[in-house]
Amino acid sequence: MRERRATKRFQLDLPIIVRRVPTLRENDVLNGKTRNISTGGIYFTTERRLTVNEVVDFSLTFAGLVEGADVLVRGRARVLRLASRPEAMSERVFVAATIEIFHILRA
Repeated sequence: MRERRATKRFQLDLPIIVRRVPTLRENDVLNGKTRNISTGGIYFTTERRLTVNEVVDFSLTFAGLVEGADVLVRGRARVLRLASRPEAMSERVFVAATIEIFHILRA
């Protein structure tokens, strides 16, 4: 099977905060973990379901990445697909999203 991804993915297990757009209620903020990430997309898990084509804001921190400083990445992504894994011990939802825009900020 030929690889179709345009950018290289990196297997990273980082905490991620996802906010539904627009954020109106407390439950519009979700916590999760990244599985892999690239400049074009992100694959992560969360405990609550999102919907396909939903737009979300996200933020994640790369601890000690540059000269011992944390690097914060904030951006906006669109959900492409969802999957659940019944064999998983928790009710985690796996989310694939395409990154529409991101900013790298140094803490």
